[in-house]
Amino acid sequence: MAAPPAKKDTTKKQRKAWRMSANQAEKQANDSFVLERKRVDAFKQATLDLQASQQAKAKTGRNSSGKSAKTITKEANASLPEDVKPLAESSLKEAVLKGRAGLSPLKPGPKSKVPVELTDLAHTYIGLTQQTQVPKPSRVKRAMRASLQGSEHEDVSTRAAYAALKKRKVGKVSTGPVHTQDARRWIWMTWDNVNE
Repeated sequence: MAAPPAKKDTTKKQRKAWRMSANQAEKQANDSFVLERKRVDAFKQATLDLQASQQAKAKTGRNSSGKSAKTITKEANASLPEDVKPLAESSLKEAVLKGRAGLSPLKPGPKSKVPVELTDLAHTYIGLTQQTQVPKPSRVKRAMRASLQGSEHEDVSTRAAYAALKKRKVGKVSTGPVHTQDARRWIWMTWDNVNE
């Protein structure tokens, strides 16, 4: 007697992990940066509105026509795109209470140990290096490590510093190929620039 036919494997195979190219990763970082900037700008304006409303209520009394925190939060969230995390009423109240009206919201977690000067220095180094060659991440990290030696920030890891550089200078640090110096000159040589 013949053996029964083997059953087919109907389970789906897991897809291989897909990695983005450098240009795709840079575009995604730029897009998320733009959305985050919209949220930060809405937060700043909402805290200023709330502070003005509270000051008007303090001057004229309890029954003034100033907006409540709930109303201001709803209006701010209505102006934001759907992809953006909505603002919380409590965070607006806390910012105004602590005197941070009109300022960016505080970021969660511990404060970064990477000094701003280091990321500015690395950004300048990349700009100078791009004139003659492609700035590889290993060379940028080596320059960061050399600039940290003997300073009070010597214990900062170059990996964290490079990550901070990419986060702080979104859209300004190119991870893809760059133009040569001659190509930059040709791009600059427009009719308006030459005839100035």
